Amino acid sequence: EAVTYLLDGETGQVIHGEEFPKAGKKEQTSQESRHEIRDTQTDSETQTPPPEKEKKTLTPPARNDNMKRVYAYLMQKRYISREIVSFFAKQGTLYESAEHHNAIFAGVDKEGRVRHIHKKGTCSDGRSFRMNEDGSDSAYGFGYTGTGNRLYVFEAPIDLLSFLTLYPKDWQENSYITLNGVSEHAMLQMLKDHENIDTVVLCLDHDPAGIEACGRLAEILQRNGYRQIKELRSVHKDWNEDLKAKCGEAAVPAKVHPKLTECAGWVEKLKAEIKTVSPKYATKEYICGYYRDMYDTLKSGKTKEYLEDAVDGYGLLLSTILVRCMEKSGTELGRETSAAQI
Repeated sequence: EAVTYLLDGETGQVIHGEEFPKAGKKEQTSQESRHEIRDTQTDSETQTPPPEKEKKTLTPPARNDNMKRVYAYLMQKRYISREIVSFFAKQGTLYESAEHHNAIFAGVDKEGRVRHIHKKGTCSDGRSFRMNEDGSDSAYGFGYTGTGNRLYVFEAPIDLLSFLTLYPKDWQENSYITLNGVSEHAMLQMLKDHENIDTVVLCLDHDPAGIEACGRLAEILQRNGYRQIKELRSVHKDWNEDLKAKCGEAAVPAKVHPKLTECAGWVEKLKAEIKTVSPKYATKEYICGYYRDMYDTLKSGKTKEYLEDAVDGYGLLLSTILVRCMEKSGTELGRETSAAQI
């Protein structure tokens, strides 16, 4: 019945399992289709559900007897310091695979068991290879746990190592985690396992995707009760690009989010408009009046002309009145703040 409705009264043809309609088959009537659909639903309800896919067991790649290629790649190609590479190598969370000589970044749980493996190619011929090993648990990632209350969050292991190379002073006091992307799972697991952490510093890429991910992760942290959330952005696209620039190599520039640029323009426009509006208009009557004007204008039509009148006209005036209201309330509470600051 639902299919018939979606097809504007036309009757669809029911296909059972792998059976496909044969050419020249007579069209079924609407009633016949309905019976077959109901029969199929009844059959499916009595069938046993398919067995769940068996979870793959994580098998870390075999270790090479040395780390020459990994050291060469990370130090010469990525400019990461020998001290930082050696530290994680001694921890056992960074090593070179025997078969393909990839850099292996291991994520461990609080008992020290390997729960996640990220592989990164070490070829320097322009080819880029990276992947997570089958059976990896996304709730864990390459990182380090210190005794302090801060957790620094990165997209990838190279970003983390680059950051530590750039800012090595007392780095072992803090904790660090990589997400292998922008998913929140490894970050939340780290916070769950280490209750001493109360401050999260988001250090994602300086591009539109990274900026949006920071906003999303901050909202997730707030919902989980965390209030000390900070953002730290690289000067260039990411922390390794900053490191490359420091070493005299051309770096990929950062990309500003276009919506933030648009927002900055709107704020400047709002600042200019506030200067023309007296604080005496910061009343409920004016708020309701401009809101009603916006509503009535949008109700009249959705063409560009109406939208501009509603948003750029009455909407802008409503915004200025609201800023003046905030200014007035702050003064009454003994926390005087200028409209420009707001």
